[in-house]
Amino acid sequence: MNARPGTEISSGIMSPDDVETWNREEFIAEAWDYHPGQHVTIIGPNGRGKTTLGLQLLDASATDTMKAFVLVSKPRDATFEKWRKKPGVKFIENYPPSPEPRFGGLRKKFTRIYFLKPYQSLKDLDGDDARLRREFRECMLDSYATPKPRIIFADEVQELQNDLGLKKECTKYWKRGRSLDSGLWALAQRSAYNVQDMYNAAEHLFLFSDPDRRNRQRYAEIGGVDPDLVEEITNTLDSYQALYIRRTGPAMCIVNP
Repeated sequence: MNARPGTEISSGIMSPDDVETWNREEFIAEAWDYHPGQHVTIIGPNGRGKTTLGLQLLDASATDTMKAFVLVSKPRDATFEKWRKKPGVKFIENYPPSPEPRFGGLRKKFTRIYFLKPYQSLKDLDGDDARLRREFRECMLDSYATPKPRIIFADEVQELQNDLGLKKECTKYWKRGRSLDSGLWALAQRSAYNVQDMYNAAEHLFLFSDPDRRNRQRYAEIGGVDPDLVEEITNTLDSYQALYIRRTGPAMCIVNP
């Protein structure tokens, strides 16, 4: 019998043939169930569609009472630019964002998703990194401390930790964010270089196929699932498919583009 997300999956007795495949729209509409403070991890090589998948999930999760902040470190990114004109989305260069105008005591529009994209000169790399670190850190700390639910979307979490020196801030989210309703959505390319918190702190994981066996072996750090099964499934995925794992249950399925 095929297993849909939400049903219990017993570790060690399933084969890849037992895991059901969902179309992405169907998965997001019927199976995706996000709650404040939950962490999301999306891992896979460059060009597989991690950012697109993450933003689609974010669009289905962020609300006016649980806003999301996307930390954009890339100077140019066509995937992000497609979101500029979407309802409820706003691009900002500095944190915090300006208060939304009110008319008659009511706001005219509601912003659910902020893309925090600080200015980069592309000529002074140290200065650009310092500006990114300052703006991203202030956003992360404020979102961590606010009594309202928040989502921080880190498109390049390895760069955030290593190049921008925000490893401690990321670690605080993974270890304590759930109790504060502050979720960290972390996207990364190379599994072998990810910290263990990306695997054992996330409630929701999306894993793309990876030709590097060392990267696939890191999936063994996901608690509550059979690591051999996870590696076997991810090794057989098509380029743009992702294995979804929800650790509560646990539950898993394959998500098509």
